[in-house]
Amino acid sequence: QGEIDFSEARFVALDEWIGLPDETENCTHFLKKHLYGPLGIAAENMELFDLTTDDLTKECRRIDEFIFAKGGIDLMILGIGMNGHLGLNEPGDSFDSYTKVVELSETTMKVGQKYFSKPTRLKKGITLGVRHIFETNKVILQISGKGKQEITDRMYRMQPSEQLPASVMVLLKNGL
Repeated sequence: QGEIDFSEARFVALDEWIGLPDETENCTHFLKKHLYGPLGIAAENMELFDLTTDDLTKECRRIDEFIFAKGGIDLMILGIGMNGHLGLNEPGDSFDSYTKVVELSETTMKVGQKYFSKPTRLKKGITLGVRHIFETNKVILQISGKGKQEITDRMYRMQPSEQLPASVMVLLKNGL
């Protein structure tokens, strides 16, 4: 409704699919269409993953350095995957990692198909790591759909474990 001025807000990509044959259905394109565009976010206020680089490890460091130079992340909005992933931090990934390239789980590869107009080969992603989640000032976890009930119950019942990345939410002082 235009009641909030986002002109000084900076946005950092949370995650992205790697190796798509057509980038028009990736996370960045979706966010530009449904969030950045409607909010009038200028391109210079978006720090996005460069998927054209030959060195994704260097790209991960570039994103980390951007975040550190800005003093960290004020607000992170996450969803939970069917396997409990946050961003693309898959079960078994370290809680002590910053931005990284990940191998996608079978669940993520299968469920991820819903974001594409035709079957798409998904193998890898790039994501902010769980360490960024721990260091964010405020984290909001959005959970929608009855299909997420079981994984949400597991998240709150079990001890935090790298086998269920979303379980870190119970450790956050500033998580909702």
